[in-house]
Amino acid sequence: MSSVASSKEDTMSSEKADEKQPEAENKAEESEEDDEEEEEEEEEKEKSLIVEGKREKKKVDRLTMQVSSLQKEPFTITPGKGQKLCEIERIQFFLSKKKTDELRNLHKLLYNRPGTVASLKKNVGQFSGFPFEKGSDQYKKKEEMLKKFRNAMLKSICEVLDLERSGVNSELVTRILNFLMHPKSSGKPLPKSKKTPSKGGKKERSSTGTTRKTKRTKCPEILSDESSSEEDEKKEKDDSSEEKESEEEPPRRASKREKSKKVTSKPKKTVKGANVKKADSSTTKKNQNSSRKESESEDSSDNEPLIKKLKKPPTDEEIKETVKKLLANANLEEVTMKQICKEVYENYPSYDLSDRKDFIKETVKEVLLQKHLDLLVNGRSGLRIFFPLCGKAVDMKWLADLGHSVVGVDVSEQALKEFFADQNLPYCEEPVPGISGAKKLQSTSGNICLYCCSIYDLSSALVGKFDGVWDRGALVAVNPCDRQRYVTLMSSLMEKNSSYLLITVLYDPSKHNGPPFYVPESEVKSLFGSQCEIKCLQKVSDFSDRHKQWGLDYFLEVMYLVKFVA
Repeated sequence: MSSVASSKEDTMSSEKADEKQPEAENKAEESEEDDEEEEEEEEEKEKSLIVEGKREKKKVDRLTMQVSSLQKEPFTITPGKGQKLCEIERIQFFLSKKKTDELRNLHKLLYNRPGTVASLKKNVGQFSGFPFEKGSDQYKKKEEMLKKFRNAMLKSICEVLDLERSGVNSELVTRILNFLMHPKSSGKPLPKSKKTPSKGGKKERSSTGTTRKTKRTKCPEILSDESSSEEDEKKEKDDSSEEKESEEEPPRRASKREKSKKVTSKPKKTVKGANVKKADSSTTKKNQNSSRKESESEDSSDNEPLIKKLKKPPTDEEIKETVKKLLANANLEEVTMKQICKEVYENYPSYDLSDRKDFIKETVKEVLLQKHLDLLVNGRSGLRIFFPLCGKAVDMKWLADLGHSVVGVDVSEQALKEFFADQNLPYCEEPVPGISGAKKLQSTSGNICLYCCSIYDLSSALVGKFDGVWDRGALVAVNPCDRQRYVTLMSSLMEKNSSYLLITVLYDPSKHNGPPFYVPESEVKSLFGSQCEIKCLQKVSDFSDRHKQWGLDYFLEVMYLVKFVA
């Protein structure tokens, strides 16, 4: 019985074990399924973070700017008042010798642009003077530009323009600008080209025994003026003597140099090393000589004696005093302007004053005017003086500074405004009643009043009457058919016993038609003679290259003093 019972128990326990086993399997499966579900959920979460497909590009609003392309202004050469630089032989000669890069600063000064290699020299050669007047804003800009240049560059420009290269920067700037306002030939001949004698043409023997020719065997062509030829020959002699001394050095010196250099070089190549070093020393000496010659050619002022460097060129005041002395004893009916200029040059033989010729001429005219001013003023003060067709004559400021009241008239408003600007005079502007479009420009001090209108619009009722007239270029500018009308107007504006200082011109009218128009003395007498006393004060030759271009052989300025006695 007991065995039966135990067997039953065994079967029941086995059945229970069998039942538990699938339950455990089911639990394991369920746990696996749970894990899989969790994994799937995590995968879905990860997938939700991953962006599938192509990413959308963000739309960017681009900033677009329409920039109008800057169009370069077409390059034009405005004709000036002087000669073209290419027509002046010496300047054309110096231009041809200069490299293009050396002319860039000059081109920028002339045209406000550096220029291209192909057309740079041609453009410089076509320059004939600045189109603006001295003292204008454009003139001041050019002056400021030049002041920024170094001394060597200013001297290089002076060399091209055939100007004197001595002096400080301020003097060079003034000299260059004065020339560029009205370029003209200095009248000097072309520099002579000469070949230097081949004094250094001997062969030099190096330590290796080989011979070679020195640079002097090429006989370079040197350009020089006659004044500097003697100095150049002396320098060539000095240079050749130095080379001879270097050739005839004692062999001991050379051996000492070789020994001292054998220490640093390898023993097998001592001879070659010494030869190379000696050749180097000779070439460096020649390089120094050539660089010295280049610096001397760039700045020929270094060749000048030191005593000359200590002297400064004459000032404007010194030139004025010289002109006064020359005119004090001169016969004005015979002496010419050319003779006066020549005598001024002879007073300063150490300096080239050809670029100040215009200043000397103006000084002569000013001195002559001062000489005859007493005849116009007649010892009186506070006079009313009239300037017909005045333009921007500096004489108006001069007479106003002496205490006189000045009235002028001209049709050019620009010229009248430039007068006030040049003289640094403040002024006010107002219309003229009764004359359409006319203006009156009056200085704030009140002693200078200029009318912008036709001279025939004026009357004594508008401007009053005058004690004196300074007619420096009016009558000669009036058409011959209008001369009687002009003189009638002048007579109506003159007070009794007033003075009229008149300048006319004489030349061969068959060769030039004017203006300025030819006015002979006979016509002056017929125009003024019935009511005036006429006296010829002086005749001065003012013949220049401009008049030569007109085909004239002479050109005289004649000054008359006309007294209104009627």
